[in-house]
Amino acid sequence: FAGEAVPLIVPLRIEWTSSASGVVQVEAGTTAGTATLRAVAPGTATVTATVRGFADFGALGTAAIVVTVLPPT
Repeated sequence: FAGEAVPLIVPLRIEWTSSASGVVQVEAGTTAGTATLRAVAPGTATVTATVRGFADFGALGTAAIVVTVLPPT
């Protein structure tokens, strides 16, 4: 491979979770790394994305956001 560019493909999967599915539901998107959040009821939930490798050697990284759903006005 000397002098050549060789593409590196690392298969990853992202697991999405909501700490309170009665407040916010999360569903993995059709495009890698995306998700759809659906507000269900007023309250607060933490939505977490956990990146895992192909062989499931544990989490490679985690990111979380806090979502607050307000009641309709």
